[in-house]
Amino acid sequence: MLDSTLDLPVGTPTAISEAVAQALGKALRAAGDGLPQPPRPETFSRELRNPVYEALGLSESQIDAIEEMVLEAPTRKPGKGALDNLITRVQSRKNGGPRWLESHTVERLFHYSIERNQNVIGYVTQVKCRRVPTGRTGQHVSNPTLDFLVFYKNRIVLVECKTEEALEKLAQKKEDVWKRQGDAWINTAHVGFAKRLGIEAEVYSVGRLFSVELQNAELINAELRSEDADADKSLRRAATAALRDRPLTIEEISELVPGFSIRSAAKMLAEGSAFGLERIISMGDVDTFLLFSAGGHRDVVDAELWSSHLAETAELRISDRILLAKAEHVEIAKKRWDRLQRIARGEEPPTRRMSDLAKLVFAAIASGTSPIEACLSRQDECGNRDRRLVEKQLTALAKVVERWNGGEFPDRFEAWLALGGLCKADGVDVPHESTLNREIRKTDQTRRTLIVDGIRQYQKERARTDGSRCSLPSILFGHTLIIDSSNFDQRIAANILTLFPSSVPRFYAAVDGASGYPMAHALMFGPARTDGLAILMREFVWRHGFLPRCIQLDRGPENTGSWISKFAEHFGIELRWPPTGGSRYNGLAENLIGRVNHFVAHRGPGSTLPDQMGRAKDGRMKSRKTAIKGFEHVVRQFEGYFYSEFASTRVGNDKMSPADLREYLTDLAGEGGIRCEFNDAFRVLTSTEIEVPRTIERSRGIRLVEGTYAGAALNAALRTTHITEIRKDCINPAVVYAKAGGNWYRAFRRDCVPLLSRSGEHKLFKLLCEPIWRSEAAAHNKEQKRVTVERREAEMTEAMFGKEHLTDRLPETKLPEFKELQIEYPTVDWGSSALSAT
Repeated sequence: MLDSTLDLPVGTPTAISEAVAQALGKALRAAGDGLPQPPRPETFSRELRNPVYEALGLSESQIDAIEEMVLEAPTRKPGKGALDNLITRVQSRKNGGPRWLESHTVERLFHYSIERNQNVIGYVTQVKCRRVPTGRTGQHVSNPTLDFLVFYKNRIVLVECKTEEALEKLAQKKEDVWKRQGDAWINTAHVGFAKRLGIEAEVYSVGRLFSVELQNAELINAELRSEDADADKSLRRAATAALRDRPLTIEEISELVPGFSIRSAAKMLAEGSAFGLERIISMGDVDTFLLFSAGGHRDVVDAELWSSHLAETAELRISDRILLAKAEHVEIAKKRWDRLQRIARGEEPPTRRMSDLAKLVFAAIASGTSPIEACLSRQDECGNRDRRLVEKQLTALAKVVERWNGGEFPDRFEAWLALGGLCKADGVDVPHESTLNREIRKTDQTRRTLIVDGIRQYQKERARTDGSRCSLPSILFGHTLIIDSSNFDQRIAANILTLFPSSVPRFYAAVDGASGYPMAHALMFGPARTDGLAILMREFVWRHGFLPRCIQLDRGPENTGSWISKFAEHFGIELRWPPTGGSRYNGLAENLIGRVNHFVAHRGPGSTLPDQMGRAKDGRMKSRKTAIKGFEHVVRQFEGYFYSEFASTRVGNDKMSPADLREYLTDLAGEGGIRCEFNDAFRVLTSTEIEVPRTIERSRGIRLVEGTYAGAALNAALRTTHITEIRKDCINPAVVYAKAGGNWYRAFRRDCVPLLSRSGEHKLFKLLCEPIWRSEAAAHNKEQKRVTVERREAEMTEAMFGKEHLTDRLPETKLPEFKELQIEYPTVDWGSSALSAT
């Protein structure tokens, strides 16, 4: 595991001393160079929008209404309502800031398209449109939230993103609102609202075959955000010259222009110097992806291939009666044909029925029909095809089924009783219970599952998405990182839990979304916490030297908090959150977690609980040191399987291991991440922010519950300024980072020097154990205080026995052994005693 300060050499004491001296010398200097700076403010400002308003000639009221929509956006963050989509927070190059999307498919595809469009100035998402007239008469109003408000150089457009399938369903429900005009769709309510503001309203729609286009758009967007060297520009100029004669594939261009790759092709598509079949062929297929010098030539080829792809993935339309007939009907037809042949050969006497059949069959054969099809009967068309239920029964059935899907009935028998009540009220017979069950089975049950059983059961029972509508993984290795966390499987190796001084041992796994290769891990114990993600990011950069462009996490509290949002915004990383309980979206990480639980958890050593309890439990053990050794052993076992065995295990139809696929993708397009150095700035960014104490004295250091932290450079800075931010290192408990006067400084605890020579696992174990040890120490001290108080009360009581003048001070005690020693004194009448004395 990586270290948070310095990895020391294992060697002579002299070497270790020199390394310690270097580390302390570096630590005592102010870490002002290369430290994190706050993200740049958004570039999409009012100054950029004003020329568009002037070009459109909008009035002040129209501009104010549009500006209100811009400033309020996003009016909502996509949340629990996104049952079937990944909530996405993208980093916009056009706007210089993040944007929220409800869909990782249609909306993300439109986002990529406007990022490439040179006529787009900027845009906002999740736009609230107030008081939009609805209905046929327009008497009702609504406040819909549209997906985009896009500012072009010469127009402003409200955009709603939908799939073609969703639009067709909406058109059936609200045919007066959702209408098709040629190849495009419109929403009449949105169009009317936009006209009043002097802008436009459009519907962006995609068909079912969008996955290849989205995969290519993801690659092109990554190239838009990457640096452009002079050598790359010369390669693209040479490729442009090669395309003047005829269209070429990426592979053919690479033979003519050495060094040309799919990333060079993506850059050409992004800047418009070439045109490609982006929605037809994946750019990973370098031997078939064609590049054109003219857009018109590309459009002709694209339209022809697109129509053929749609035809190949359309629903089957079969008119062949043999394929549509039942198997028993085909057997009857074969027997008929055999009998007709026997009659024709004179082996069987003809009958009038067979003679009539022979005329029909041979006439059909003469017209081109096969003999078996000509002999097929029409038994499947016989019988009573009409339903025998009257209109009132059908109406009652529809009402009960709707209420059933809404979760009103606990079981189907209760629903049948309700059906009986409706039918009796209408004076008709009650249909049989099986009729109701048949009607229920015809409807989609996912709505009831969501209402009754919750979102996790809904995700479990939801129908699998059509393969032609599924998104594809990225072409770039390291572009997308899928993160998931889990507990060690207690059923496999319960005794491994005793290695951790807490209730839940936990590990985080990060997998590459393109190859399935294990990229990083974080092994911890205790509840899920932000430290796990911070450690994971450190591990990732330490191993690979770059950060992913996209991180996909579940919707746990540590994955939706402020730390990961600020971290992603600083580096321009896109974030995606699958639906709650949507394990199918994190399949790569979940598969790895299952294998780790199966192949690693049971290999752990036996119980070290006596070691954690120290000598009070067993004098032969050496306190917590053995427990730390056990934790380091588990980490080694974990890493051995995680990065070696699993990475070389072949999975999938291609029979390629994650390591093989990583090598192939790296050779194809290189690494697709964001270059990042493992320096002081990155250490600060991967540390968790804590609240600054109210009082910090420059000579007393930073006093936290973990201890007192001080640094020479920080003390000097505090003479003229004060601390504005404090971050705790996510691995080393003896280090915190403080920001004062615009610079960052390290502050150390007194045990920092001994920890310099320790491994990262040792420091992490100490960091995770310290809160537990403090809690145990507080409980122990509280018990000791109780014992001391009871002992002192007992000693005081024993000392006061027989001393009458101290009885008023005798404390009450609840100890049973002192109850019988309580002294009772007689009551004295002081008045009569005084009279007798006189």
